[in-house]
Amino acid sequence: MKKSPIIILCAALIALSGCSLIVDGEYKSSEPHSISSYPTAAETSIIEVSSKAELDEALVKLVTDHKSYGRLRFSSYSGNVSADLADACVNLTASLPLASYAVYYVNYSLDLIVSYYEADISITYKKTADECAQIEAISGEDIGSRIEAALLARTVAFTFYCDEPDFGAAALNAEIDRVYFSGTELLYRPEGELLSYPPGAESRICEVVFTYPYSLQETRARRKQIDSAIDGLIEGVEELEGAELISVLSLRLAEFAEYDIEKEETGEYSPWAQAYTAYGALVQKKAAGEGFAIAMKLILERLGLDCVVVRGEKDGVPHSWNIVFPEEGAARHLDVSLIPDAAEEVVFRTDAEMKELASWSGDYPVCEEAPEAPEETDSY
Repeated sequence: MKKSPIIILCAALIALSGCSLIVDGEYKSSEPHSISSYPTAAETSIIEVSSKAELDEALVKLVTDHKSYGRLRFSSYSGNVSADLADACVNLTASLPLASYAVYYVNYSLDLIVSYYEADISITYKKTADECAQIEAISGEDIGSRIEAALLARTVAFTFYCDEPDFGAAALNAEIDRVYFSGTELLYRPEGELLSYPPGAESRICEVVFTYPYSLQETRARRKQIDSAIDGLIEGVEELEGAELISVLSLRLAEFAEYDIEKEETGEYSPWAQAYTAYGALVQKKAAGEGFAIAMKLILERLGLDCVVVRGEKDGVPHSWNIVFPEEGAARHLDVSLIPDAAEEVVFRTDAEMKELASWSGDYPVCEEAPEAPEETDSY
């Protein structure tokens, strides 16, 4: 059967048209970056755009509302629509913290309709709307307390808007150290990772992710073992106080656990290694200086006594010890790991005396010699 010349002519016209198409008297021409499926008119409303600023605002609003599709109309646009749209889509994740955090990529299809353009925007997300809604607003001065609350609750991760330029990986680790060494709730120092969106930006979204070495169940089991060991070490000290109480407990701990000097001298410090924890000192009965220091803190704070863990260096490798308060208003250095075998007394050191053995820096209580009392003189 012969084909109609009219059919053949129509087929040829369609083949030659490519991406161009005449629909209802309007000429439409599609440019690159087309998306596979277009939203219908019922699925999205048209956003009128007349400038580059309005274009940027329209894309920001789509991301803020967590929209997957949007349709823009450039009916009276002042500028190069194609170039500006390409630039806006590429730069969105680099300039908008929420887009950097939540968006995989932005795709679009641009159509010329007689005298104006329309663009279909497609946004693919890597974060859900619920995850975006959980981003917290935290001031720079409250970041430390938020990290502490997260650690004590064993939070795995939290995300917040950050305008603090000095908050980075070093600041995060310093806060983790502060919480770990100043309290007694954490048996092991968690690891922290900081992700910034966009990376390196001053105003950004920060995602803090924590890793804990043991499950909550295992940590609680180890806590019971530690508490049981402390019960034995503090038995019978009810009548003691001050320097005498601290001396007795220090001697007991020194006799109870062995100083793992080989572990410390290697210089391969790891807060997850048992030797650097209270578990190493009080359960495994072998610890480096840090393990002794944390164990001593747990013991003294069980009895309501203040105790500080000092982190420094001894012989060029990381080493820790305590600052205790044997007398009211007097702070002294105490290194249980240095107490010799069969010792009968403990040495409390001033800053000057401790500096002969180790070095440290940071905001620690000052350990000075008490000033001599002035001689009494007769008054007339």
